[in-house]
Amino acid sequence: SLFAMAMESRAYNNAAQSPPPFPATANTDIAPDTGVMLERMPPPPGPPVDPPPPGSALVDEVDKRILVVLRDGRKILGILRSFDQFSNMVLVDACERVIVGDTFGDVPLGSYIVRGENLVLLGAVDEAESEAGPPGLRRLSADEIRVAEMAEKQSNSLKRTMLARFDFLDDLS
Repeated sequence: SLFAMAMESRAYNNAAQSPPPFPATANTDIAPDTGVMLERMPPPPGPPVDPPPPGSALVDEVDKRILVVLRDGRKILGILRSFDQFSNMVLVDACERVIVGDTFGDVPLGSYIVRGENLVLLGAVDEAESEAGPPGLRRLSADEIRVAEMAEKQSNSLKRTMLARFDFLDDLS
């Protein structure tokens, strides 16, 4: 092109050096101040693609059963009915899946609103696998799993108390 030829001539005259080893082509230019050949990147193939709007990734999950893991560690199963740009979501037929040792139970919650800032992870769940539960775990009723959960919390609290009482042993070493 005429512009490329002018640039090549200008670079040669201004730099007072030998002409570049390769002439400028349609995909290259010569920097006017240094005479260095610059290569232009070709445009990407196909039509330009706009990024998806925020929150649109959840559109595919609407009216499907999902598992949501919250910041406090709770696991909520439910059917995603609605969401907004902040990932706040409405789950229907929701239940909290509680796992204690080698047992689990689902505690019904009904309709449930999850605030987006508490969301850690979510994913689609196969309906059959959801009903069967995690492999290798035994299902308990909602009341039984709550009793087991309370017993586990008391046990953990007792362990923390005992460890705190023996904290003085760390000072002796």
